[in-house]
Amino acid sequence: MAMSGVDRREAAGAALAFAAVVLLSFADGGFFPNAWRAGAVALACAAGLAALAWEPRRPTRAEALLVGGLAAFALWAALSAAWSIDPDASLLDAQRTLLYVAAAAAALLVRGGLLAGTLAGVVAVCVYSLAERLVRGEPEPPDPLLGALLHEPLGYANGLGGLAA
Repeated sequence: MAMSGVDRREAAGAALAFAAVVLLSFADGGFFPNAWRAGAVALACAAGLAALAWEPRRPTRAEALLVGGLAAFALWAALSAAWSIDPDASLLDAQRTLLYVAAAAAALLVRGGLLAGTLAGVVAVCVYSLAERLVRGEPEPPDPLLGALLHEPLGYANGLGGLAA
């Protein structure tokens, strides 16, 4: 049975969300700039492919404001490097915000399936964390900062807890 265009879009959206959650989780939760850059490029490519693959639809005013506002915020963060005490930090903030711009654009272009893919990605990361603990057992010796708390693959127990919640 062939998939319709809507079914393909939903499957693509689910795959995009799943991949984003899992890949960023395994990149230390997306904490470091290399993950932002790679994530922004991957999501921008996904947005471009979605725009080419499916019939474009005019964005609503709210959608245009979301992507445009995030893009303006990224530009402002980049421009603030000119007067910032720490220009490098301003440029890093701009790079992180570009990840948000790419994610919003990809989500709006791909549309359906994002919730299902996000939930599947969260479940996959949490199952990995539990399975790793079951296979390896208690850490010997426990991490001096985290103790025996579950924290992999994100590297931060509260981050994993927040993702699970």
